[in-house]
Amino acid sequence: MPEIESYKVTPWGDKILAEFPIFKGQHGFFARAFEKQNGEKYIEISKYGPKPAGPGDYYRQTLRLFQKKHWVELKFIIESKLSKLVGWRVDLVEIVNPEVPEKLKAELEKLKGVKRKKTAQIERLQQTIENLMKDVDVFRKQHIQDKLPEFRNSLKEYKKLIKEDKEEKVYQKFFEENAWLLGLEYTKAKPQKKAGAKDIPDFLMERFDGFNDIIELKRPGSKVFISKNGKQKQSGELKNAISEVMDYIDYYAEQYSYEMVKYKENVYKPKAIIIIGSNLTEDEKQKLRQHNSYLHRIEVVTYDDISDKSEAVIKFYEKIQ
Repeated sequence: MPEIESYKVTPWGDKILAEFPIFKGQHGFFARAFEKQNGEKYIEISKYGPKPAGPGDYYRQTLRLFQKKHWVELKFIIESKLSKLVGWRVDLVEIVNPEVPEKLKAELEKLKGVKRKKTAQIERLQQTIENLMKDVDVFRKQHIQDKLPEFRNSLKEYKKLIKEDKEEKVYQKFFEENAWLLGLEYTKAKPQKKAGAKDIPDFLMERFDGFNDIIELKRPGSKVFISKNGKQKQSGELKNAISEVMDYIDYYAEQYSYEMVKYKENVYKPKAIIIIGSNLTEDEKQKLRQHNSYLHRIEVVTYDDISDKSEAVIKFYEKIQ
């Protein structure tokens, strides 16, 4: 066996642990053991030589083996199958040690057995996860169906409150007690959470994934648009609401880590929902859709939108009872 050459480090930082020249000369052929910077080790077989293009122009070909099973299978295929096809005397291997091919076969089968075992374990885990997800879905549907009478009653009360056009704090309290109206993805309402020294959003709504969104309330009787020069323009209340939630979003973008550490509030890239107005005309509904298409991380909805969406949820779950 050739002597191991001195320790080296490649320009890209990999250590050469050992290097065995298989053939030196114009067409070099080497076997090397490497260690990457992250500690992973591998074997590399490389060949290089001059290209026909001209002096000083060289090519390099490499084969890297990162796992023992790759070497075992490659060696077995070459010695037991390919060598005979090209006329190499592989019988010399058998003469020197007749047990080598059988040992290689046994080691290869052992590795294949480990692979089959791991594959079976993964398949069982995947099946367990699928079953759990089905159970969760069944539980969720059953829970919602059990809550349907309560949902119907709260929606009926909500529609009555819209017509009465009460103060914002009335709706704030109602949403706090009936968070589902704002979407089944929300699990908890957190009213009057400060966003800095002065700013106080009406709500933080915690989603099922632990993240929070911002809710800003205006009264159902608030104007969403006003007519100016024959065109629909944002009302003053809507402009103010958009300005307010922009400040909230900026605050949480700057103070996200602080909020997490001090208050345990996960307000990472929140969505802001402005609830304002009701009884929009068809033109106003179209204008609102246009506005929302241009807003980023801010959505403007009316009290009627929430009512319609909640009614659709109830009807959907009534069908699957």
